[in-house]
Amino acid sequence: MIKAMQLSDCLEHDKVHREIGQLLNDCSKSSEGVNMILANRLFVAQNVRIKEQFKTNLKTYYDAPTEHLKTFNQYCYLGLWNMCFPEDNSHTSEFYELDGSKMSVELMYNESFFDMVSLPHLKSRAAKIPFKDPK
Repeated sequence: MIKAMQLSDCLEHDKVHREIGQLLNDCSKSSEGVNMILANRLFVAQNVRIKEQFKTNLKTYYDAPTEHLKTFNQYCYLGLWNMCFPEDNSHTSEFYELDGSKMSVELMYNESFFDMVSLPHLKSRAAKIPFKDPK
């Protein structure tokens, strides 16, 4: 996760996981007009072995169990973004699997400006992608 988020290798892994877990917890707190539900889970192909320490970190810091899948497309994300992805911007592109093989998948694209938040304690930044206002 540290490599994927391009965080510094000198950061203590426990601190990074603890801080990200706390950030996700803080973001999921409800406020007037907004009810945020956050559910984490790691889905992997059946032939992928997950290290026990990684499973422990997912459960401890992110309350995220792991699950092996035959077909990832059984699951979907349902959310209302403030700015939808235009259908005509979707197209087929190559996706690389863990073994280096390629497969064709449909990808959605959207070009826009988003606010950024600085997370100096993690030496990183994150994009704020707004949801549709429920009012």
